[in-house]
Amino acid sequence: MNDIQRKPPVNPYANKAFSKCPLCTVEPLSKRKIYEQQVCSLCFNKFLNRRQLSYLIDGFVYTVPLAGIIFLAARSLKNLNLSDWKVLAILGAIQIVIGFLFAFKDGFNGYSPGKFCTDLQVLDEISGRPIPFGKSLKRNWVLVIATVPVVGTLAGLVFFIKIARQIGNGYRVGDRYAKTRVIWKKYQRLPCFRGAA
Repeated sequence: MNDIQRKPPVNPYANKAFSKCPLCTVEPLSKRKIYEQQVCSLCFNKFLNRRQLSYLIDGFVYTVPLAGIIFLAARSLKNLNLSDWKVLAILGAIQIVIGFLFAFKDGFNGYSPGKFCTDLQVLDEISGRPIPFGKSLKRNWVLVIATVPVVGTLAGLVFFIKIARQIGNGYRVGDRYAKTRVIWKKYQRLPCFRGAA
């Protein structure tokens, strides 16, 4: 009776092929997931770092011209003898308009400057094609909020913290809303990024 109830010993090598990361095929799987697919910690962190670096590059490409435009506009407006409130309102409007331009950043065949440099691309979740400018705006509308003076700064900080916690897993706030997916081009054919197995 005791022999019947005993479970057979578990063979640790039985599922060896399935215990490796589908991206690097070397490291063992961890609890980390990209788009609900288990991956190793190393690949998870590489994907996360690529997305963060992509955003930093895009931020730099956006911020440097914005600072120059704001500086030149402020100097020009000062010569018009406008009140401080009018100058601030005009500069705020310029900042919001340029913020909208930043939201279109992923519309260049699914690339932004940062994504192009880091081998990432944004695809439409349904069609699997690179997103156009309209989808880019829909995906990045949250980032435009941060450009609104005073109120936007606080709201933007909350969104950036939320986004920073989500991007390693794949989807972030704008991706769910716009039905988009950021893929790592090197692994675009793998199921993790919706390619063929």
